[in-house]
Amino acid sequence: MKIPRILIYMTVIILFSCSGDWLEERPNKALVVPEDIADYELLLNNPNNFNLYPSFGQISSDDYYIPDEAFSSVSNQFERNLYLWVKDDVYAGRPSNDWYMLYRTVFVANTIIRGVEENFTESEAENWHQIKGSAHFHRARAFLQAADLFATPYNPAEAAITPGIPLRLKPEVSEVSSRATMERTYDQIGEDLEIAIALLPTTVSIKTRPSKAAAYGLAARYYLVLGDYHSALEAANNALEINSTLLDYNLINSGGNAPFTRFNDEVYLDAALANYSILSSSFSLVDSSMYQSYEDGDIRKEAFFRLGPMGMMFKGTYNGNRGPGSLFAGITTAEMYLVKAECEIRIGNLESGVAVLNDLVVNRYRYEEFKPLKAVTVKDAIQMVIDQRRKELAFRGLRFSDLRRFNQEPDFAVSIFRYFEDQVYELPPNDFRYTLPIPDEVISATDMVQNPR
Repeated sequence: MKIPRILIYMTVIILFSCSGDWLEERPNKALVVPEDIADYELLLNNPNNFNLYPSFGQISSDDYYIPDEAFSSVSNQFERNLYLWVKDDVYAGRPSNDWYMLYRTVFVANTIIRGVEENFTESEAENWHQIKGSAHFHRARAFLQAADLFATPYNPAEAAITPGIPLRLKPEVSEVSSRATMERTYDQIGEDLEIAIALLPTTVSIKTRPSKAAAYGLAARYYLVLGDYHSALEAANNALEINSTLLDYNLINSGGNAPFTRFNDEVYLDAALANYSILSSSFSLVDSSMYQSYEDGDIRKEAFFRLGPMGMMFKGTYNGNRGPGSLFAGITTAEMYLVKAECEIRIGNLESGVAVLNDLVVNRYRYEEFKPLKAVTVKDAIQMVIDQRRKELAFRGLRFSDLRRFNQEPDFAVSIFRYFEDQVYELPPNDFRYTLPIPDEVISATDMVQNPR
């Protein structure tokens, strides 16, 4: 029967994704090959395959801090190491969960792409196209996130000679992995995005599935990393042409425990960060400087945060009431406004870019207290974008990526700090520790070069 077979297949994926050597071993093919369109739909509908995003960047970010008494209770050493930006033995002898989660996504996406090629029928062409487009979207997203964690920040001048990430493009897991160049890595992401945009429907009824709008949103992120602001602007505009709705925060219950509903009108794609104990409300408190950056009259200050027993806690997830450990990591219209604003400013349209920022921010302030943002110089305007990205995209897993990107510009580079037991830990701009190590077991099984720390 097909359903038991596909369930066995999904189980094998989970088991192998948790193993340190799954990239170098092949499951029993007799047990794991889906057969028809319904099987591939089941794979796409599994949120553990495609809607659970890596959290190591969030753990390493400056969105939050852990009080000494709470930090001592964090049981997983690798979480403590990520938090303190430890140089050596980051994963404390354990598998790197985010690495295997991302390459599980790649493996399932590759299996789906192969399956579409082998089973495509004209009678069900529309469904097959959506399945194939979804797989290319998810592979692009996984590669982009992997490059953002396990490869150095993108530098076009050195991309042709800088190691990128392994590009697994086939479902065969017996092939030994190697690192593509940074240039080839990002070329592949772009190729996958082009296919996804061409094949995906404009919108979807279930926002856990990617749409053309979501693919444009992911493309906008991709082009920002590349520093290709014209293409990022085009992608953001294309997404906003499909849906430009912004929530008016004056109309939400900002004082409630869960002010935002899941799948709300701003959401192109729903996803959540993988849940680690260090990010739970039992441990993490909102960074005080970030909280203080919200002005009086900014509804986000009340909608995103609440005072808990130890201090200020985050509650502003777009995952609704799924629980305090469920941090939204999807793609939204608001993010596209921020991309559009930054790109307009960077290509010389300062007034237009600031106007786009105001289009967003006016929906976040109480009507009587909103004062339009103003900027005289490009530097001031970009700093406003950075500030609004931090306020709007708090706890969405994007801050670490933003730090990697903006730190390459001296005008916007910042050091971030941790404080624990009277010690100060600093992560300076462009430090090697902004790139996580590839798991030791992967290095030992391949000829890959390890990232310096």
